[in-house]
Amino acid sequence: MRTFSFPAVPDLNGQITLPSEVADALAANQLIEVVVVLHEEGDSEAADEEAWRQLALKSFFDGYADSDAIYDEL
Repeated sequence: MRTFSFPAVPDLNGQITLPSEVADALAANQLIEVVVVLHEEGDSEAADEEAWRQLALKSFFDGYADSDAIYDEL
């Protein structure tokens, strides 16, 4: 399975244009699944990225044991 993510703005008819890399990957009559994510007012992509960064840091340091401190001296 391949996935693509791209920003799009619907035209006045509610149509969106696929980027060429996505359109080129589609075969005629190929079944695809479309997921639409609507950004609500007040949503902040920067806040989402920061939340993911904080989660990654927490997960990383949760795996750090005091006995690992010996490697800090190398």
